[in-house]
Amino acid sequence: MLEGMKRKDINQTAFSIMQQATGEVEKPLAKVDGRSAGGLARMAGLSSEEKTKLAKSAAMTKVKKRQVLALGAPLVKKRHISV
Repeated sequence: MLEGMKRKDINQTAFSIMQQATGEVEKPLAKVDGRSAGGLARMAGLSSEEKTKLAKSAAMTKVKKRQVLALGAPLVKKRHISV
């Protein structure tokens, strides 16, 4: 176990899960070392139009990737190499 971290008792964990499942408490966004919650926090701050735009962009990228793989071409990621 990591130093300074205490493990929750199984009863505390069960109680927490029940509160989240019944809506008594909102599920907390995951935080790592005090940093933001990442994608979850970002999506929470976007309007529905912005979410739609991002979803369409992701879908098009996925389709293009599948087309490239279907043609038998190797998938090569562009990498930025700094000298």
